Amino acid sequence: MIKTALVHSDAYTRFDYGELRVVAGTTATETSVAVEVRNVGERAGEEVVQLYCRDDVASVARPSRELIGFTRVDLAPGESTTVGFTVPANRLAFYDPAMQRVTEPGTFTFSVGASSADIRAKATVELTGETVLHPLADREMTTVR
Repeated sequence: MIKTALVHSDAYTRFDYGELRVVAGTTATETSVAVEVRNVGERAGEEVVQLYCRDDVASVARPSRELIGFTRVDLAPGESTTVGFTVPANRLAFYDPAMQRVTEPGTFTFSVGASSADIRAKATVELTGETVLHPLADREMTTVR
């Protein structure tokens, strides 16, 4: 499913998002997320591609959507690019009832869009493995390629 929206750069243009492709990692390894973004308007434009995640089955209440990565892409009319995100397992960690930062196995829903109110694609995957403890000092950020 492809969705289109108007965004403002120097002029108005439209961006389409392709299907979200997710290669699930484990509770100890990274997850890869990719989406194709195409400028389908008549003018060059800039889009901020935002990656969100929801932990669907956490042992404690979690946000319904958490921003875990973003990047800005400049595209000429008709141009497309594939935006890839690498999400470390500890980027999905949260504080459990014992106040330890953990990543738990279960289903996670990843989504991308121009904003949290303008989600264009979603995919749900299963992260397997044991519950992993992540010290605060080991916090890594999502990388973009």
